[in-house]
Amino acid sequence: MKKIKNKGFMLMETLVVSTFVVTTLTILFVQFQKINRNFDITFTYNTVNGLYATNNIHNFIKQDVPEIVNELEKSSVPYLDITSCPTYITRQEYCKALMTSLKVKKVLFTKEDITDLKENIKENTEIDQKLKDFIKYISDAKNDNYRLIVEFTDATYATLKLENEV
Repeated sequence: MKKIKNKGFMLMETLVVSTFVVTTLTILFVQFQKINRNFDITFTYNTVNGLYATNNIHNFIKQDVPEIVNELEKSSVPYLDITSCPTYITRQEYCKALMTSLKVKKVLFTKEDITDLKENIKENTEIDQKLKDFIKYISDAKNDNYRLIVEFTDATYATLKLENEV
């Protein structure tokens, strides 16, 4: 008589346990995915070596390229690509040696407020997609300072805010 009343108990128990297991696995997967994404970002964006190299480029610009701000103001785009050491840089050979030794793929000099830069790069074909993603990752600032954005050959990226001293 007891077995007749408990006919659906095993089915119900199976459904509850499987729902619990699936929910737990889904939550674990989502959390692991977030941790993995953040892990990848910390090993790609603003690494210690990248920030150190970007600071070296900043020191070079501060000493040898005092008119870079004027060049940026004259530019039709909201950044200057100084990777190839343009003509307004006086010590061309040193600049090229610095870029080579730091394994730099691209250096952008821009204003700290990169809202215009984010809009400009959408259609820009000279900037690859991973660098565009890094630029989108950078938090906006509304200051009158400047910023260096550097892409390295090992697929890492760094940015450094520069004071108005440039």
